[in-house]
Amino acid sequence: MNHNFQNVCEDHVKLGSYLLPTRESNKLLSQKYVPEIVNIVYSQLGKAGVKLDASKYEEHRDLTWEELGVKFEDHVGEIMLNLSKNIFVTEHKFRPAIEQRKRYQLTNSLYAGANLSKNTVGLFFDSYNSFLWRSIERSNGFREPKIVGKQSFAEKSVEDGLQPPTSIPELFKDAPENKNLINRIMAYMHS
Repeated sequence: MNHNFQNVCEDHVKLGSYLLPTRESNKLLSQKYVPEIVNIVYSQLGKAGVKLDASKYEEHRDLTWEELGVKFEDHVGEIMLNLSKNIFVTEHKFRPAIEQRKRYQLTNSLYAGANLSKNTVGLFFDSYNSFLWRSIERSNGFREPKIVGKQSFAEKSVEDGLQPPTSIPELFKDAPENKNLINRIMAYMHS
C-alpha cells in the first residue's frame, strides 16, 4: 500500500519492504597467524613464570585463563608488545614498522581494560586473529588484493610518480639554445 502518489523510498522503509543490508560477516577467517600468536603468548607467559606448553593449545582452548592459573590482565602489555613486534603481516598495505606500531597502539588500548581471565583461551586468540584480518581488509580498501580492479586516485598518483619521464620536451623545441652539440646529443639519447 502506497502512501504517496509516487513510489518513494520513505514508503518502502516505513512498510518494511526495503531490504537493509546485513552487517554480519559469515566469512571464515584464515588461521595462518594463530600458531604464531599462540607461540608468542605462551612463551611470554613462560617468561613470567607460568608453565604452559604451546603444543597443548587445543586442550587449553575451551578453558578459561583462571582455570589455567593465569591472571591474564597482568601480562597484557608485554604480550601485546611482543605480538606487535614479532608478527609480520605480509598481506597488509602499510610498511611493517607502521603496521606494527598502529597494531600495538590499538590492541593495547583494546585489551588493556578487558577482563580476559574469565574468558576462554580460544576467545583471545580468535579475537586477535580476527583483528589482524580485519586490519588487513581495511588496509586493502576492503578489496581482494589479488584481483586487479579500477585503481583509486591514490594508487594512480603513486604509479604515475614512479614512472620515469620518457623524454625531455624542451630538447625537441625549435629554439636556438637546442642547436648546440650537447643539447643535440641529449635529444638523441632521449628520443
